[in-house]
Amino acid sequence: MYCLSTDQQLTTITDLAPNQNILPTVSKSQLLQAIERLYSRCLIEKEAGKYTLQPVLREYVMEQFIHKL
Repeated sequence: MYCLSTDQQLTTITDLAPNQNILPTVSKSQLLQAIERLYSRCLIEKEAGKYTLQPVLREYVMEQFIHKL
């Protein structure tokens, strides 16, 4: 969710997967499974194989991310 919150635009799984600084132990299949679960719960939006967080959720996740730093 942190990775999706930093992108204001639609993001592909391929764009998220190489982000090993934030997700060092997550395989591409685990990432895809997590993304699909978030989508099934209507927490993220999907368009043409690309994903983004809903605006309100993006703001919340960014706030949480900043507080953890």
